[in-house]
Amino acid sequence: MSKRLFVLAAAVFPVAALAQVTVVGPFTGDLSEGYETIPQGEFHTSYDVFGGAGTVLQVGTGQGLLVTSGWGFFSTIFPHSGGAFMGGAGVNYEYDFDTPATMFGGYFG
Repeated sequence: MSKRLFVLAAAVFPVAALAQVTVVGPFTGDLSEGYETIPQGEFHTSYDVFGGAGTVLQVGTGQGLLVTSGWGFFSTIFPHSGGAFMGGAGVNYEYDFDTPATMFGGYFG
């Protein structure tokens, strides 16, 4: 059975969020995803990621998942590195790994 990591785009109380977060410094994992090979500008319900070792899936209804070079709505965000990143437009999303992940990290905004 695969483990799923839920990335929630909903507002939560900062105190509750801090109580659940364990800060880990930057690390280099066995797999990485830069979204550079995924075509930009089209909404999807899922993408294969990490060289096929996982899938990122849309949770709920909305426009969908979007790979892009920049995003602006209430604020503006650009990729941390490289030329692309992925976000959910009106949806939450989850990462589903074929083999359970022991560590997972990224830059989230």
